[in-house]
Amino acid sequence: MWFALQMSCDRAASRIESPESLILKTTTLRRHLLDFCALLAIVVVGAPLFAQDPSVANPAPAPAAVPTEAPAADPAPTPATPPAPAEPEKDDTAELRRLAFTDLSKVDADYHDQGEYVGEIPLDGRPCPIGLQVVALGKGEFNALLYRGGLPGNGFDGSARLKLSGSRTGDQVILRNDSLVIYLQTGFAAVVKTTSGERLGFLQPIKRVSQTMGEKPPANAIVLFDGNGTDQWANAKVTSDGLLEVGCETKNVYQNFTLHGEFRTPYMPYARGQDRGNSGFYLQRRYEVQVLDSFGLELQFNDCASLYKFKAPDLNMSFPPLRWQTYDITFNAPQFDVCGRRICKGRITVRHNGIVVQNQVELENKTGGGRPEGPNPLPILLQDHHNPVNYRNLWLVDHGTSNCYLPGWSVGSAPTCCEVPCRLELRQRHHWRR
Repeated sequence: MWFALQMSCDRAASRIESPESLILKTTTLRRHLLDFCALLAIVVVGAPLFAQDPSVANPAPAPAAVPTEAPAADPAPTPATPPAPAEPEKDDTAELRRLAFTDLSKVDADYHDQGEYVGEIPLDGRPCPIGLQVVALGKGEFNALLYRGGLPGNGFDGSARLKLSGSRTGDQVILRNDSLVIYLQTGFAAVVKTTSGERLGFLQPIKRVSQTMGEKPPANAIVLFDGNGTDQWANAKVTSDGLLEVGCETKNVYQNFTLHGEFRTPYMPYARGQDRGNSGFYLQRRYEVQVLDSFGLELQFNDCASLYKFKAPDLNMSFPPLRWQTYDITFNAPQFDVCGRRICKGRITVRHNGIVVQNQVELENKTGGGRPEGPNPLPILLQDHHNPVNYRNLWLVDHGTSNCYLPGWSVGSAPTCCEVPCRLELRQRHHWRR
């Protein structure tokens, strides 16, 4: 068949004398021939012969199959599924705020620039001793306070503190305010300059120690904890290195007493406020002397050595976290008559790191979430606020029961410097009250 058609096309073409007509008719016949062949392939083979040929622009679709039964009803349209919301990025802020270091070998680089510095620079045209406290805030950020006269408890004159802030740049920390720039480099003296670049002086890093640190109990004292046992405590837990953990209370109860205790707050650079090294001495489970990492902060209500929700300390004597600190507390319980009516208020004196910060303060009532006041004595609780605060060298002198005017006494002494040589000027101060 193909040969016959081809011969017919050639004969028709030979009868045309005009070349243009010959080309046109030949092209037309060839196109009809291709269409005929395609139709023949559909009938015989059941598929378009030139389906993959790019010269065929619109190949004819295969005929639809004839249904043998009535088609089923169209299914109900399925509602479009909304796209799944993008998963939010993980917020690690809360996790960072709970991050607490209790081991010096595991702290970050910022910890070693945080701390206390002393020196002398010209202020108001004359040389002036100054103290500097630098606080790490996490991610290389820092705040600082500059004290005229020296550090709190060691010369600070009580005037307004100068605030600075800054961050880590390379291997140094740069702190600034409107008039000063301080350059800290780990292990070296800090350089103090004006904002115009004039050098004013140097500050030496120091580590202070309370003069009551490690104080031994007198002969009439009750040793509450010395690292060798927890017989005096209920619910006590001890760390692997022999430190008492939070959440325990004394098995015995005490009315009037003098208590010595040493505590260490963890390093929590991302935490703030009451989430930063929180615990407390709950005397008779009624009156809390707050424990908190308040180092380098302006004096604030409810900070370290506060009578919680009642009275702030007279001075912020906090040392940096992971440094041991001391409380020496004299407590006189309130007195009640036989009918249970209070006839005189309780009274408390607190020395923080050797300095009197609560002096013969009368207690109006229980503090914060303490138990209600009453004539019955209760245990001493080391509050658990879910921060790894540790305690050691706890002892108590029991004064028994007495009238409302039991004499309270306290001795205030400036912290010493544990490093040699040390330029820290020591001022011994003794306060006797009866």
